Amino acid sequence: MVSMKHLDQLFRPGHRLLAMTCGTLCLLAGCGPKEKVPPPMPVDFEVRWGGGSPHSEWGQEESTLTAQGDVIQVKSEGFGKKAKCGQTRGHVTRQQQESLWKLLHEQHFFKLQANYTDFRKIQGFTEFITIRANGRTNTVSVTDTAPESFAQILAALDQLRDAALAGQPTVTRKP
Repeated sequence: MVSMKHLDQLFRPGHRLLAMTCGTLCLLAGCGPKEKVPPPMPVDFEVRWGGGSPHSEWGQEESTLTAQGDVIQVKSEGFGKKAKCGQTRGHVTRQQQESLWKLLHEQHFFKLQANYTDFRKIQGFTEFITIRANGRTNTVSVTDTAPESFAQILAALDQLRDAALAGQPTVTRKP
């Protein structure tokens, strides 16, 4: 236990200078709090995300970001003879993939629950994000509710996809 006598000695003018010098050296040497740096992006880093209504006629959407940086978006809607499916392809840079990898760690994606559901709604809109990295797969799905971190990651994924697919042709076909 620290006594008042020890505190008085610590805060004497000569000791203050010593304490400030030690504190400054500690900060310069990196002894202070460290920012958590995510591990390097794995070579098998892939992302799948999408969602839609449980009613297929209202549409479903799924996007994929491959380890090579290819972005593929598949949109489908309708059923039976009215069903149609469109596919668009693009590409992102390695730097964009690494920024996404960093965001996943900043938003604690790998600590989220497997699913979040608002049971007060009968027919909800569902979204999901699946990450494959280091030979492991982690999926988080939401139905009519989502934690803020999930929403931020999903927004970043959609923005990345939209930028990669801008101006690319969509190939439409019957499913």
